[in-house]
Amino acid sequence: MEDKDYTNDDLIGKCLKCGMVIASIKGKKKKRFCSDRCRWDWWNNHIKEEKLKSRLETNKQNHIVSK
Repeated sequence: MEDKDYTNDDLIGKCLKCGMVIASIKGKKKKRFCSDRCRWDWWNNHIKEEKLKSRLETNKQNHIVSK
């Protein structure tokens, strides 16, 4: 397995929900959330947004009148 050279910039990120600065562990995947609560809130809201977006696109397609 090849050992990658990580910089501090690669290991530092921000929580997708609250924007808090979080540090990831070298050799692990980059953290996206600072806590389980932020992860849970973000995913629940993200799913709701996607469902709404899908519903709006479906309604647009249904209102198109073909000649």
